[in-house]
Amino acid sequence: MVRNSFSSVLSNFVQDGKSLKVIVQNNSLEEFQGELHVKYISLPKGKIENIKIKKLKIKPLYKNPVISLMLPENILNGKAVIISSLYNKGNELLHRNFYKNFEWKHIKMPKAKIEYNFKKHDHTLVVKADTPVFFLYFESPDLRFEDNGIIMLPGEKMSLKVQLLNKKFNKKTLTYHSLNQYLKG
Repeated sequence: MVRNSFSSVLSNFVQDGKSLKVIVQNNSLEEFQGELHVKYISLPKGKIENIKIKKLKIKPLYKNPVISLMLPENILNGKAVIISSLYNKGNELLHRNFYKNFEWKHIKMPKAKIEYNFKKHDHTLVVKADTPVFFLYFESPDLRFEDNGIIMLPGEKMSLKVQLLNKKFNKKTLTYHSLNQYLKG
């Protein structure tokens, strides 16, 4: 599961032995300009290291391997995850993907503290987390979410567009779930 899996610009991973290629695909009819951020998350603590930030200029309808890196031992033994994030020139997150070498059930995650605030005037739920969060999913009988099941990194604020289903939003009815809750480290 990835953020915006129907985006016109996508990133994915191809493993070749102990190396990993990050491939960016531009499905648009226009040239893509932006940045690819690749981060390494060691688990179960959730410590993040930047592996690479690369400026991109990709032709329309083009698929291009943009980064090749050696897989750290922690990836190979299931104690880390790699995250790729694609941003446009305006620093807006367009797409996010992950790479792991083991099934999720074998990976331990840090406990996440999630903060959120509903902004009624622009129908958004502003969310932030203190640690990497995988597949954060919100539910409320009062709201319908346009984007759910997101991957968040600490320090990010994401504004999730929502549709108000009732005249009033009751914050007590909002619940959330994440993979972190089930794979505690």
